[in-house]
Amino acid sequence: MKHFIATHTCFSEEARRAFIENTKALTHKEMIEGTQTAKAKMVAHWMGKDEFFFCHWLAESEEAIHEALEAQGLADIIVTNANEMVRFISASDLKDEPVGDPDDF
Repeated sequence: MKHFIATHTCFSEEARRAFIENTKALTHKEMIEGTQTAKAKMVAHWMGKDEFFFCHWLAESEEAIHEALEAQGLADIIVTNANEMVRFISASDLKDEPVGDPDDF
């Protein structure tokens, strides 16, 4: 699976509030597991008070992320721009190797 950062925004403030109302009672586990498909899995989610929110996805492709969102009915209320991140470095998985040039991946 490839790493993607997705930038999401809702079509309107009403859609944003509907998304929040539909997700606020979910546990962290339910939110993560609820996004899983055979080809895509959300692994992190960041949402503040402004119009954009962000997710880290592991997916076979950008299309797999859009398919996962469609399966949840979210494609009707949010716009998503998913970008593959070929360089992924995490404090939870430190490696003793060069980070490399993303243009060489």
